[in-house]
Amino acid sequence: MRQVTPFVALLAGCSASRVERTPTAPPVPGFVLEAPPGVDRWEPSGAATLEDELWVANDRDGWIAAYALPLRPGINQPRKSWQLRTGLDRTKWEEVAPAPAGGLLLWEAISRNLWACADPGAGCPELVPVDSSLFRAALDAALPSPVEYVTVEGFACQGERLLFGTRGLVQKGRGDDAFECWPRVFSTSGQAALDGAPWIIDGRPYGISAMALDGETLWMTWSFEAPLDDTRRGVSGILARAMLGPDGLPRQPEFCRHFEGKPEGLAVSGDQLVVVFDNDLRRKNPKSPGHFPIAGNQDFAEVVDKAAACPAPPPT
Repeated sequence: MRQVTPFVALLAGCSASRVERTPTAPPVPGFVLEAPPGVDRWEPSGAATLEDELWVANDRDGWIAAYALPLRPGINQPRKSWQLRTGLDRTKWEEVAPAPAGGLLLWEAISRNLWACADPGAGCPELVPVDSSLFRAALDAALPSPVEYVTVEGFACQGERLLFGTRGLVQKGRGDDAFECWPRVFSTSGQAALDGAPWIIDGRPYGISAMALDGETLWMTWSFEAPLDDTRRGVSGILARAMLGPDGLPRQPEFCRHFEGKPEGLAVSGDQLVVVFDNDLRRKNPKSPGHFPIAGNQDFAEVVDKAAACPAPPPT
């Protein structure tokens, strides 16, 4: 029987703020991330930087891949990739973050368990479960009603700090089309911040889709997805930042900028942020003007200068 490692042993939502802002023009993907060979459906779900590599998790079939940093304009091929299994019938890596003592921490969405990989460059010869029971208990206690599922899509780690962020939920007896944004941030000890109200911008409700800790700043992406619009107009995202309070939890997030596309991964790389998108297979078609100009085994990233990311307060 595998032992569950306490997180400390590895060491050796948002109010319904309203911002009226027109999304930027459709991007020509400057940095395309191609899937590892043999992966036809590339839907990135998380990102983290380790030294000179960007590690990206795919939320299908347990794949993770590393890309050289800095990213090159055009198509970036993975320099290494692995299929990591946890013993479940299906492994869905939803988020990834640098571990305090090196390597990666990976959040598995189906079982809601956290795993540590000390050596991703060698294919994670051992995945070690990390205790996240206090967070899971606090999450279950905070849910507003019986739910079919809740999506934990934000995850960030820095030193002793480890934060989880939720995007939304589906209440019991309702289908995926009834998905509701429900953004909350929890610490590994179960403390919570934000009130679960979606961030509404131009009438679109957003929930947390990625997080990255950067000193006393928590960078966050929030995403919107229309259930009945399979074009690129049906998804959008925002970048926000929040300062941490004395309790290590984020204060009120500050709007930074819009994205076209659904941001799912966020990583700090020196003076820059790397935002990785998951635009779903049905929205990818290089030949269709209503879709993103990428193939099914591709998605794209944006590189954002931190100093210029939030140049001014958002309009009210």
